[in-house]
Amino acid sequence: MQNRHLLGLLFSFKGRARRSEWWAISGVAGVLSAILALVLRGFMNGWQAGWFTTEPTATGQLVIYLLSIPFIWWMVAVAVRRAHDLGGSGWLVFATQGLFVLLLIYELANWSQIVADPDFPYGLEGMAVWLANVVILGAALWMLITQAFLPGQRKANRFGPSETTAEYSYQAPPAD
Repeated sequence: MQNRHLLGLLFSFKGRARRSEWWAISGVAGVLSAILALVLRGFMNGWQAGWFTTEPTATGQLVIYLLSIPFIWWMVAVAVRRAHDLGGSGWLVFATQGLFVLLLIYELANWSQIVADPDFPYGLEGMAVWLANVVILGAALWMLITQAFLPGQRKANRFGPSETTAEYSYQAPPAD
């Protein structure tokens, strides 16, 4: 947690993040994103009875996705710093998130057909979408296990010092 100010914690991709920082930021971003989606979904559907059961329009879904970008950014930034703490590259995070973004783009492009026909997509396109979902699920599980539960490297690495060792501890200036 080299960037100790809030903007550095939320938006920076540099440095290292401990498990506690990953849990805190991911949890807060996830809860805020879910609340935002529920409230926006209520506004989009006019707060009628049973609004949880109705599907938002394509425009409403797009608005929810766009307003969720800051929360996604926070989660990706802390995931990259967590990968740094584990000694890995942040590019793996972008590779797994890239698959998810491509699937979202596909769903937005085909939203009306997906809503109209629950069996869509068909044939090879359907198999490709199914395979993409399996790969995304596997990548998400791998990221969850490594980022949430594995300890970081105990010594300094190319991304900075470890906060769990004495090399990061505060050293008072010499007395005059």
